[in-house]
Order: sequence, then C-alpha cells, then structure tokens
Amino acid sequence: FEERAALCATSTEKPKVEGLTASEMAGRVEEGLRERSWFVTGLVDATLFADSFQFSDPSVSASSLEEYARGVSRFFTQGESGARMKVIYAKPTKPNEIQVCWWLDAQVNLPGKPRIKPYIVITTYRINAKGLICYQEDAFAIPEWDIALSAFLKGIGAPSALEPEEDPTNNNIKNNNIKNNNIKNN
Repeated sequence: FEERAALCATSTEKPKVEGLTASEMAGRVEEGLRERSWFVTGLVDATLFADSFQFSDPSVSASSLEEYARGVSRFFTQGESGARMKVIYAKPTKPNEIQVCWWLDAQVNLPGKPRIKPYIVITTYRINAKGLICYQEDAFAIPEWDIALSAFLKGIGAPSALEPEEDPTNNNIKNNNIKNNNIKNN
C-alpha cells in the first residue's frame, strides 16, 4: 500500500510549478512537508521537482523522484507508531538552493522493526533554471554508524535530538538542537 501511495504522489498528472524563486520554493516545500511529511512517507509533491531529479545521502542514492519516493516508503515504517518528522526551517541559501532543517524519529523496516534514535537532518535542494528541484542531498547531525548502531544498541553514541516544540507565538518550531547549520556528510 505505501509503495502505491508513494508512486501516486510522484505522478506527473499535474503540471510542474515552474519559475518560483528560491524563497517561494522554500515556502512551498515547507508547506508540503508539513502536510505530507514526504521525507518519511514518500508522498512527494511532484509538481515541485524536475524530471531529472537525483538524490544522495551518506549511504543511499536515487536517480529519479519515483525511485526516491519508493525507497523512503519502504525504508521507514509507515503509520502512527512509525516514522515522524518535523520541519525546523526551510530557507533559501543561494539563488538556486534551499536548505531544510528537520528532525527525524523513526522506526525502520529492518528485522524486528527497530526504532533509531531521533536526529537532525539538513537537506539541501538545488533548483534548476526552470525553478524546479533537481537535486537533493541529505547530511546528518550524527555519524551514520551511530544512527545504525542505535537501532540495536540503545544509549550508545551521541545523545538523541530532542523533539522540536511548536512556538505558539508565531506557529514556528523552536529547537535547541541547532547550534549551526554547517552539518557535514558523515
């Protein structure tokens, strides 16, 4: 079911939303992530992505939006007790680039369906000349080995990232986990 839902979400029946500035794209991405949580569900809004989209993180790559969506929906356990994410911010960093900082708490589809420790992810989206997302690169706040180890050995490695709190004064997320946004791929 999750795979079919992810594939439906990546269908190109709707026209692409071309010509957005980086700031406008950041707003659309943040809104879409808050509604669909596509980083953990695979329910991507295909209207924002180029047909030539590619993805990379420290251990996985995908050469199409469909491959990315399918991989996400398969890796993370879906449903209420499965994977959760919260956007901390989405902002332009260059005229053709936006950055999304987000918190992840997830159960993964490995034997025994273990839960990995919560951590912070920095996603960098590159935007092509048409204003569509053509590339996504994820960097993790803790080493990849620490994330993997946390699925089986609790209490080892870096501390878990605290869940960001909603700020009722401006409907934003407050987060003390973010000291800077210069997280490197581990």
